[in-house]
Amino acid sequence: MSDGLETARVEVDGARARVSVRRATGSAPTVLLLPGYPDTLQIFTRVVDALAASWGYVALDFPGQGGSDGTPSSPVAPEARARWLAALLDRLDVARVRVFGHDMGAHAALELAHAQPDRVERLVVTNALLAGAAPCSRTITLLRWSALYRVLLPTFPGRVSAQCLRDFLPRSSPLTPRVRTDIVAHFTRAAARTTSHVCDAAETWLARGLERFAELRMPVTALWGEAEHHFPRAHAAALLRAVPHAKLSEVPAGQHWLAWHAPADVVASLTAAAR
Repeated sequence: MSDGLETARVEVDGARARVSVRRATGSAPTVLLLPGYPDTLQIFTRVVDALAASWGYVALDFPGQGGSDGTPSSPVAPEARARWLAALLDRLDVARVRVFGHDMGAHAALELAHAQPDRVERLVVTNALLAGAAPCSRTITLLRWSALYRVLLPTFPGRVSAQCLRDFLPRSSPLTPRVRTDIVAHFTRAAARTTSHVCDAAETWLARGLERFAELRMPVTALWGEAEHHFPRAHAAALLRAVPHAKLSEVPAGQHWLAWHAPADVVASLTAAAR
């Protein structure tokens, strides 16, 4: 089992993005892996290990976050991030993908599927803020309605990442030192400032609702941890109401970073379309 993903840097729209890529063999699928915050692409190490060797994958850090460069025009709104993802896939010559969007990565995942339905052959979203009025943890509720994230994230990025490391995983499944160091080192003040802008854009996006995604035709799965307390199952339920054919798959005792401590469940959600 690897202790981290090997990465490269690719220029897209004038900025250099950090990616980890494996080419699919033959007709095998390619998976696009989208992180939230403060995670980086390294959170997907165990998912990649669990994928069949013939499968391809693209894991990335969004512009201005993780190990990717930020610019004044870095995309922060989900729609803009979806356009950036399409440009990245074009740059990598990847025609079709199965998309796994975690946390705030789920917003861009939904928009990519909506904008380019012929490119996305399956969509899986997990443990994400999907309904503006649905309940959240006390921490998330306070940060959202007071907008304190605009101050706390860029002022105390180290404390934020440390709290997430304590809160997002069961104690029985700690991060490896390499992955932990990558996440902490890359949640800088600049990355946290970009994240606060992403949070602002997410609130605007949430106000539009999920109804426009009813027209999605690819298989859609809400993969949810039963022990996820920041974004309870009500958020998955909102997606299921909006997208009639969407399915719910729950992970017993699953916490926020399912990609790390339940990689087999993540892979199962991505392979289900082949059945």
